[in-house]
Amino acid sequence: MGPSDVESQAASHTPSPTEAPDKANDIASRTHWFGLSQVRHQHVGSLLGLLLLIAFLGTTTTVTAPVAPPTGSFDESIGLKIDPNSAPWWELTIIPGVGEVTARRIVSFRSKNGGTVDRPFRHPADLQGVYGIGPKTAARLAPYLTFPDS
Repeated sequence: MGPSDVESQAASHTPSPTEAPDKANDIASRTHWFGLSQVRHQHVGSLLGLLLLIAFLGTTTTVTAPVAPPTGSFDESIGLKIDPNSAPWWELTIIPGVGEVTARRIVSFRSKNGGTVDRPFRHPADLQGVYGIGPKTAARLAPYLTFPDS
C-alpha cells in the first residue's frame, strides 16, 4: 500500500452517521473570541503584542528639548536673595551653580556649626568652610545670597 493508496482511501471514505461531525460544533471548534478564527485570533494577538511593545518603548524613550538659561541675573529675574543660614537645601539649589550635593553640604555644615541661635555664615567667605566651596565659588555665589545680622 503506497502513498497514493492512502490518499485515495481518505478521499473515498464517507463517514458513517455516527462519525459525521455536527457542522455547528465544527464551526464552534474553529472560532474563538469575538467569532474570529484561530488564525485571525493569532494575528490579532500578535498585532496587540506589537502595539504594546511600541507603546512601552514610546514611554521609556523621551526627547527633551534644551532649556535656555534665564536671561539677566538671578537677582533681577527672581527678585530675591537667599539666606544660607536658614534656607532649606532645595531652596539653595535655585542659585545658579549650586546643585543638590552642594546645597545639602551647606545645610549640613550649618547644622553642625551654627545650631539654631548662631549663624555660621556672616559673609560669603564663610561658605569656604563647606567642602567643595573655595574662594572663587564663594565669590560667584555672593550676588545671590543675603546675610541678615551682618
